[in-house]
Amino acid sequence: MAPKRPFLSKILILAVSLSLLGCGTDDLPPSRANGALARDAKDFQNPIQIMGLKELGDGAQVRELLSHLSTTDVNAAGKSGLPDVYGFTVDTARIKAMVHGGDSSYTFLARREGGDGSFFENLVLQRTGEEGEFEAFLVRYHADRGIRSLEGHASFAFEGRREVFPLEVDKLDLGTATKETICYTLVEVWCSYQGDHPAGEMCHAEAARTGDGRIYERNSTVCVSTGGGGGTTDPVPGDGPGGGGGGPDDTYIVTAPANLDLYDWDQKYFEREKLDVERAYYRSDPNIRNIVDGFLVDRGFSPAAMSEAKGHLFFARGLPLSPRQFVWYFRNRDSGKVLKLKQFLMRQGYGPAAVEFGLGAVEVWMDGGSVELEELFLESRLLANPFLLLGMDCDQIPHWQALAQHVPPQSVLNKIEQIDNNNSTLFGDFEVQYISDAEGALVNLDYFPIVIDVLPNNPNTGEQFVADEFLEYIRINLNSFVDNQLTQFFPNPHTGYNEEFLWESNNPVGAIYSLDIPSGHDGSVVCSMYGNNGHWIFTTLTMPWGLAQGLDGPHPVSGNREWNYSLNVDGSYTFFTRGVDRMESRVDVAIANYLTGGNPFSGADALWLSFQDEVQKFTNNNGGVANKVQPSINRPNWEDVKAVLLGNKAVDDIGCN
Repeated sequence: MAPKRPFLSKILILAVSLSLLGCGTDDLPPSRANGALARDAKDFQNPIQIMGLKELGDGAQVRELLSHLSTTDVNAAGKSGLPDVYGFTVDTARIKAMVHGGDSSYTFLARREGGDGSFFENLVLQRTGEEGEFEAFLVRYHADRGIRSLEGHASFAFEGRREVFPLEVDKLDLGTATKETICYTLVEVWCSYQGDHPAGEMCHAEAARTGDGRIYERNSTVCVSTGGGGGTTDPVPGDGPGGGGGGPDDTYIVTAPANLDLYDWDQKYFEREKLDVERAYYRSDPNIRNIVDGFLVDRGFSPAAMSEAKGHLFFARGLPLSPRQFVWYFRNRDSGKVLKLKQFLMRQGYGPAAVEFGLGAVEVWMDGGSVELEELFLESRLLANPFLLLGMDCDQIPHWQALAQHVPPQSVLNKIEQIDNNNSTLFGDFEVQYISDAEGALVNLDYFPIVIDVLPNNPNTGEQFVADEFLEYIRINLNSFVDNQLTQFFPNPHTGYNEEFLWESNNPVGAIYSLDIPSGHDGSVVCSMYGNNGHWIFTTLTMPWGLAQGLDGPHPVSGNREWNYSLNVDGSYTFFTRGVDRMESRVDVAIANYLTGGNPFSGADALWLSFQDEVQKFTNNNGGVANKVQPSINRPNWEDVKAVLLGNKAVDDIGCN
């Protein structure tokens, strides 16, 4: 057994700065395999007691010392260059009181606003003998892997280094020996029964009953000098001499770390009485439990704190957040990000898609990224459902679905690629603007029909058209069936092919035509499909930039447009053009364009209305009977979309119905 050491004598060592330095660890303890207690175990035969301030024999003096906490200048350390250890309060309702020889030690749980949970602090007040003066220390425990509640032990476990801050008891300020080093041996009373943990009342009671060697000390040496920082590694159990400046005359600080063990009853009450559906989630992972318990300890398990913790557990369980996500969420529970997340989920009714997106947003935030929730969620929903923005009868969507999914055949793609490879002088590329590749939503589904009861006569032969022939005639003479003041179609002269010859052939697939639009942005298209009855589809193209016509860059939309006819049950025909367009830009850009008068379809509507007019006029002037029908135009209500992005409307409140 090691010799008894002076309890509160000091070694003064000259030094330059006042910082906390690790001075090595004590020797390993003697074996406790035979039940022998550690050094001076007789000193710990008086059990640790948890009591309130009014129950302490030294209550009046302790109360006087604690009164200085409310008058300490919390900025004093910062002004003097010393570590700022102020701004804490202590819990006087639950104090760990213990006797070591004839000396008394009182350990208080210290609380500090804005802590991140990476450490907890104890205020230790010690008196040497019955007549000695009190000394004060703030002990900071860095819980590297959190604080873990030990059920059935009324205690907790943790690992990590220690820091000690000596306080001047007259002021509860840092010591005034600014040019010397003071080394302390921190003596912690622990219990080894079913896993090492700070000793408490239960441990002492069981040790007294069984006579086993579960009670032992953990010693670590901490040196303090001018400047701040440092500490020790996790202490080694035992009683060997201090290292690196310590020794048999080091000041002893005797304590048993106090944290969750002071609130064992409260913690059980919280779990048993306050939690309901959240209980299983709270118990599902130690990381979840530890951070919640730490929060409750910091707030003394007040009713408000328990209610808040329950609310956070309820929210996290409902998503559910993974343990790692919950730790991030809980540490950021009052941040703008978390507030926006909750508001977003409420607006979206906690729908499965919104929840999945919210969990993804948390991951982005955890990685240091940024997320605009409403906008990006809308974009993600549009990827899954391009028709989302269109306020229309949902039953009508299948009429446009095939056109929306149409992709040019490989022969067309090969031609475009060859043209682009041969381009050595023009600025930009020749590319197909796939509707599936556009960034934005489907923003236009239109249908412009003309019902023809009697087909017209062919002006070249005088004989009546059959339906296929009339559609073929419209294709080859397309400029005669639209208002040329709005648009004229012409074969693109920059491809190296005779596009006009191909267009007027009996298989126009691959023909590239451009649109001369006097009042707007020109565009180019390729014939990407030609059917047996003469119907065809144009698909938008990106062209190089240039001053010459036909070098018009990208379309503002990506789309497919079909010309076709259908046979009605009464024997009449409906000739029509149908278009599907998707934005090249994101939704926010489209809204900005729309709200500033930049609707890309205003000119297109006039063009296809003129197509109805010209087909009707041609038919009626050539022996037929035709009547144009009210077109079907489905576009987003941009004010509604704007409301979604501003968080004033749920995504599910827009779309088809």
